[in-house]
Amino acid sequence: MAKQLANAREKIERAQQHIEDKRLGSKQAIEQLEKEYQNMAIERRDTDKHNEELRAEADEVDRKVSHDLSHPLARYNPCPDGRSS
Repeated sequence: MAKQLANAREKIERAQQHIEDKRLGSKQAIEQLEKEYQNMAIERRDTDKHNEELRAEADEVDRKVSHDLSHPLARYNPCPDGRSS
């Protein structure tokens, strides 16, 4: 009877240790995923900022091209003193 009790206690201790190991592994996995998520959020923010800057540059180029196309002869019409405008 004492042997059975000792075996049962040992089995319970192993099960508890297994549970604790799993809990620790899960906690570490969650922490790793949280770090990766934070890094992805930072990268996404930086990419969004860069994309916004590129869009602003493209808008500026479009504005200049539209202006130049709406005044196509302005560059080629000489001023009265003979210089280009």
